[in-house]
Amino acid sequence: MERINLVDLDFNSFSDEEKRIAFTIMDAVMKYEHNNNKMITSFNPKDIYFEKNTSLFRYDSVTDIAPYVVQSKDEAIFNNISDLSDLAFCSYLKGYDPKDGLLHKDVIANEFNKFTGNFNPDDVDYYKSVLVDSHNTKTLPPIVYYSDYILKKEQEKNNNGMASNPSLVKATMAGKLMTDENKEAAFGSTFFMVAMTSSMVIATLGLIFYVVTTLF
Repeated sequence: MERINLVDLDFNSFSDEEKRIAFTIMDAVMKYEHNNNKMITSFNPKDIYFEKNTSLFRYDSVTDIAPYVVQSKDEAIFNNISDLSDLAFCSYLKGYDPKDGLLHKDVIANEFNKFTGNFNPDDVDYYKSVLVDSHNTKTLPPIVYYSDYILKKEQEKNNNGMASNPSLVKATMAGKLMTDENKEAAFGSTFFMVAMTSSMVIATLGLIFYVVTTLF
């Protein structure tokens, strides 16, 4: 199966809106793994792939959630949410090179307020709660997935008569198909048909994949 990691995909060249959609999908994939008692052990951009055949982001390092790895499933889940948020924070930094991996959590917590302008305003509260508030309190916070957070935000916009982002809504709503562990087939087909066919990001990813694989 042909695939390309985020570094070779030149993920850093994506627009901020394309990154938001991509992170919404990455989060939904991560949530699917958690619901199947799996955890991600690396969020290095070199270990996250976009698959050509499935139009899917995949994590290269997935393992069972086990007592000898973490104290609880909630801890494993939050650690993953925190690491994906770390990657998001880095990707929105100007001049960030995905080859450099992730930033230390202490650095992000201390410097976060200097970079809030890099985020979409709708995302600031979410990333602050994950990367700053929980870090400073040293306690395990409630589990909130980015894709669920985005869906709630977009629904609130609709309820208030404001324009929402249909690509984000479809990506998050389709992600709910993955929360049912008995719907393995839905994960491989329906989710990506619903979440991505209407999104411009998939055209961008497909085009970049084609160019990279053709030229190199």
